Parts: sequence; structure tokens; C-alpha cells
Amino acid sequence: MDSRKSIYFHIPFCIKRCTYCDFTTYSGLEKWIPTYFHALGKEVDLAVGDELGKPKIHTIFFGGGTPSIVPAGIYDQLLKVVRDKFDLDDDLEMSLEANPGTIQDKNLSDYRHLGFNRISLGVQSFHPKELQLLGRIHNNRETIAAIQGIRASGFQNLNLDLIYGLPGQSLTDWKETLHKAIDLEPEHLSLYCLTIEEGTPLAESVKTGEIIPLGEDSSADMFELAMEELPKVDFRHYELSNWSKMKSDGVDYRCQHNLQYWRNEEYYGFGAGAHGYNHGMRVANIGNIPQFITSIKNGSTAGAARNVSKEISPLERMQDEMMLRLRLIDEGVSSAGFRSKFGIDMTEIFGEQIAELIGKDLLQWKNGGGSTLVLTNRGILLGNQVFLEFVGDD
Repeated sequence: MDSRKSIYFHIPFCIKRCTYCDFTTYSGLEKWIPTYFHALGKEVDLAVGDELGKPKIHTIFFGGGTPSIVPAGIYDQLLKVVRDKFDLDDDLEMSLEANPGTIQDKNLSDYRHLGFNRISLGVQSFHPKELQLLGRIHNNRETIAAIQGIRASGFQNLNLDLIYGLPGQSLTDWKETLHKAIDLEPEHLSLYCLTIEEGTPLAESVKTGEIIPLGEDSSADMFELAMEELPKVDFRHYELSNWSKMKSDGVDYRCQHNLQYWRNEEYYGFGAGAHGYNHGMRVANIGNIPQFITSIKNGSTAGAARNVSKEISPLERMQDEMMLRLRLIDEGVSSAGFRSKFGIDMTEIFGEQIAELIGKDLLQWKNGGGSTLVLTNRGILLGNQVFLEFVGDD
């Protein structure tokens, strides 16, 4: 088990909230940004105060929201605190989520000089009608300008987020978006099927009949198209929704931060609405920005702003291990790794579920052996059916 941890910072500010978004995000509250970042610095200080020594960190991810609307100078102050309190790897991966329409006119080299070395750009689509449906603020010209600025500033690790399964989207529309993304030569692609979440404007439009969701079969066709097309241009499908390039110099462009989640390893979550997993506890902070700031300002412990704190039982940890690691297409769940982490073979705990899923052609032992359990091609398409088998009462 890797002793290094990761850090997630939630930056909940947006210029405009997207129609499909159910994350902890707010528009029109930019005035809170300086005070919010000061609170983040104190939250870091409180968290490390509970630790013995400096925790080792190998990835930092700033997600949102729209972290790219925050000036680099404000990140500078927070990162000074982070570098003082944590032991950061020399090859630290530090990611910034960004949206076209918020960064194309910025001097992105300022972010680069602060240590950011990976950008995740929320493109979502290259079709104007789809961007309008999603409530995005950018157009294709701004997307290209953003990518040009990212490259000119020295970033060599770029992810593009795309969404498929949109109402009214055809397979041809999706193929066009996919190939336009490929033509922009990113190192990584994250492809997410649209989920219509309760309480969002998109969900309300569905309820009124204004919008008709796309059928599951059509969405599945789009996923299969990506599985067919991306290997042709040297993208490796390494996680259910993620593909990465492997360059000739051996650089690994898989998202190391997200691998921390999928490998069921620990991470700190800082900020309003942020989740964390540390010392066997899953925690979550309150989502309201002013309440978060006040709680941290008046707090004396790392849990000052938490509204969820749950100790994970040994069985729950093992269930999480199966559900998360099976998302990794080639890596899967290693028998040796499971035994090393939990002191027991996974077949002693989940033998019945594994046998049933193998019988349904949803799981298989990699290369016909018994050392690593992975999804089959059918299991990749029906992943949720697999994961549900590892959910149960403690």
C-alpha cells in the first residue's frame, strides 16, 4: 500500500451554473474568493496539526466549480501554506480544472510557475446546440484559444472532458465531437455519460416534457464507439470513463490523482462540500460558502467544517476496494494486493459474488490465471451490475 496521500481542494465558484450540475457550486459569489482561500489555508493548518510529522503528498487537484476563474496570485498564498505543511513529491502532479471562456485571455504561465502541471478542460461538446443545452458559457473558438494558451504556457499534460448521451444527440454528432477532440491532441480524455440529477434545471426540463432524455441503448452505442475509435489513435482505455496516451518517452498520462481514488487510497478533502478519506474515516464538509468560512475561522480542529464523519468498517473497506479497483480496466483487483491490505484473500470474502459474475461473463481472471480480477468486455458495458454485487450490510 502506498503511504503517499493526495489532496483535493474544492473551488465552488462559477460564472454561471450549468443546467446539469448538482455539485457544490455557486455563481455570483466571487466576492468571497479571497476570504474563502484564507479559510482553506487555515483548514490545511488544522488538518496537519492533527498529524504526526509532515504527510507525504504526490497529487493535488483543484476541482470545482471553476478553479480557473481564481487569479494565480490567490493560489500562490495557499500553496505556500501547503508546501510548508506537507512533504510534496518532486514529481508532484498538480491539476487545475478549467473551463473555456475563463482562461483564454489569461497569462497561464503564472499558473505554471506556481507548480501546476496538468490542466483538465471542461469542453463537453463541440456542437453549439449541445453547449446551449448544457448551459455552457463558451464556444468552439474559445475552446481552441484556451488550448493554444495552455500549450503556449508550457503545459504538456492536458485532459479534455466530454459528455455523451445528451438529449437529441446522434451517434454522428458524438463521433464528430470525439474526433474534434482527438484532433486537438490532448494527452488524456474523460468521457462521461450524462446523468440527469434531481433538482437541476435539466431535470426540471425533463419533468415538464420540454426535453426528452436519450435512451440507454443510444448512450451505450456512443460508449462503444469511443472504445472502437480511441485505440486507433493510441489512447489506452485504463478506467471506465478515462483514456490516456502513452508517449514514446514512457511518460504516464493517466490521472494519478484519480488513480488514488480508484485504488481506494487515502486523500484530504479541503473546502466547502469537499469529501475526504483519511485514517479510515470518510468525511464531508458543509457546502455553504459563508458557513464553511465561519466554521473554519472559529474552529480549532480539522473537523471544524465537517457535516459528515463516518468510520469505515473492515467489510466496507473491502467492498470499496472491489467496486473502485474494478473500474481500472487492466489493473483490476490483485489477489496479492488485496491480501496485503486486508490480511485475507478476496475469494474468502467475495467468492460467491465473484463466481456468479464470472459465470455471467462480467468478470474474469486476467490472462486466465487467478492473480488479478478484471472486468470482461461485457462487464465494461455493464459495470454498475458488477459493482452492485459488492454492496451490502456490514
